[in-house]
Amino acid sequence: MMRSCGTGGSTSSIRAGVLDVGCGTGRLLVRLGSAYPQARLAGVDASPRMLGRAATARGQHRARFAAAAAERLPFADAVFDLVVATLSVSQWGDAAAGLAEISRVMAPGATLVAAEVLRPGPSRSLTVRPRHREPGPSPTLLPLVAASGLRARRVDPIRSVALIADAVLVAARKQP
Repeated sequence: MMRSCGTGGSTSSIRAGVLDVGCGTGRLLVRLGSAYPQARLAGVDASPRMLGRAATARGQHRARFAAAAAERLPFADAVFDLVVATLSVSQWGDAAAGLAEISRVMAPGATLVAAEVLRPGPSRSLTVRPRHREPGPSPTLLPLVAASGLRARRVDPIRSVALIADAVLVAARKQP
């Protein structure tokens, strides 16, 4: 994960803050807190039920949680070094607005890591792929990342779900 985040495995570049957008139960944030012990941890989710589970999860004593949509993040500008969005972008009401908000709260040089199951066009159904085909980058996620002012540094298929659906991991950086 740290290599995908563009940190090259270094924890020294992540000090100010880590934000998990669509944090759900908060398990990823706990793992990121272990990897980045100096960082302030924050998680947002639109579901109060999921936030309740996250707040009571083991190891969450360092994290702060807030009920918020990706399109309206309750944070100041340029405060996070790392933002993750794992399988939540497709759940946002307005992905472009959510990515613009993420870009706003990212510090210069910060990294966004987004993992998403891809959906064809306006349809909400999964793209089923034959086993012999490789998943490609999202036809919609990459332009949205670019439009938010972020630069994609890495795009990788997520192989564990590639047998049933296209999925992609995108690491993008905010320019200093």
